[in-house]
Amino acid sequence: MEKSKDGYRFVFYQKGDHIEYLIWLHAQIFKHGYCKENIPQIQSRLGRSAGELVYYCRFRTFTFSSFYWIYEGFYSKGKKALPCWIEQYLSPVALAIWITSSSQSLVDYGRKRNSYSRWDEALNGLVKGKIELYTEFTKTKDLDILISALKDYFGIVGHKYRNKTNYYTVVISLEEYVTKFQSRMSSYNIPCDRYKFNKVSINYLNKRLYSSNNKPNNSEGLSIEAVASYYNPFDLKSTIYKENLNKAGIYRWTNLITGKIYIGSSSNLGKRFSGYFSINFLKRETLKTKSMIYFALLKYGHSNFKLEILEYCDSKVLISREQIYLDLLKPEYNILDKAGSSFGFKHSESTIAKFKEIGNNRVYSEERKAKFAALNLNRTEEFKQKRLEQILELNLKKGHSIEVINVLTNETTLYPTIRQAASALEIAHTTITRSLKSDKPVKGTYKFRKV
Repeated sequence: MEKSKDGYRFVFYQKGDHIEYLIWLHAQIFKHGYCKENIPQIQSRLGRSAGELVYYCRFRTFTFSSFYWIYEGFYSKGKKALPCWIEQYLSPVALAIWITSSSQSLVDYGRKRNSYSRWDEALNGLVKGKIELYTEFTKTKDLDILISALKDYFGIVGHKYRNKTNYYTVVISLEEYVTKFQSRMSSYNIPCDRYKFNKVSINYLNKRLYSSNNKPNNSEGLSIEAVASYYNPFDLKSTIYKENLNKAGIYRWTNLITGKIYIGSSSNLGKRFSGYFSINFLKRETLKTKSMIYFALLKYGHSNFKLEILEYCDSKVLISREQIYLDLLKPEYNILDKAGSSFGFKHSESTIAKFKEIGNNRVYSEERKAKFAALNLNRTEEFKQKRLEQILELNLKKGHSIEVINVLTNETTLYPTIRQAASALEIAHTTITRSLKSDKPVKGTYKFRKV
């Protein structure tokens, strides 16, 4: 809390993966008239490590002199303290946030060290059937008040434990949590923290910490750890483009206000994202299609979305991997439920009526019918082979012969067309076209000359 000559106010600050929670909290406080309507903007600052960017959000409530009793209760002689009347305000939603934030601490611990051995160590308590609720208190009397409130209001027996950081945690039985409070807490589901609610109970019931199969670890509410996350993606578009150019993978857009998501895939993520960051492109596409994610990006703005790379993979398995995520996450912004196809897309009734009208009114002349019949009779293998040879011959006549010069060995190879040269060198034909204009060697090795 902040104290001023006019009164007292709350200051809320979150960073990293907790930004979505802060935006949800802002909506709840605004709904009760205690803060401005303006949605907190995601900002960035330099972290402790060289080149590290830390993303954060902050907002304040209005200043009220009536907040005096809260400040006096939680600050004794200028130091944080726990008031004896806290049990009156330890509501189910408060306990839900407490439990999920403690669970997230374990997620952060595992992610920062990127080690399953450390992850197992951090979650060792869960396997043994207990969960720790973190606090920033160092006095036993504060823990006694919390433990008493848990028992009196929720029937949960807790025990105090001092961790390595010298702060106390409240240890509760995992079985008690699952049987007594799991179902009650689900009614206080926070959209952005939805995936955390079942994390503890799933681990307890299944006795396993992470999946060993090839499916994303999100079945039955478990979280998916993204390979890369970008807040304020529009400001980072150059970085996003460079980091993902020519990479195939699965990505997710998350609306930080509504919690809705979109799942997509691309064989070239960098090129795909460049379309998302073009406002003109989005406006043009919304005139032609009913893409919900395009409409949402224009409505809410890129700053209110988080872009994540869920995984990089071979382009050959791209569609099958995307389908797994579609089946598990049920994204609200995806119109189609089948990856890589238009199966499931429904035209409007007016469009269907137009198609029927065109089909019913189409009339072919007798001459055209005879041509169709003749073509079908002549479609033999011999006919197809002859037609293919004609096309190749036509391409050779239209194409430009090209000499490929290896500047390292001075060897020269002649190709009948630019496309054949590009295919032999495993590069795009446009690369050769650009090299002809600039006279710069491709891959530092090849120069080209039209014949």
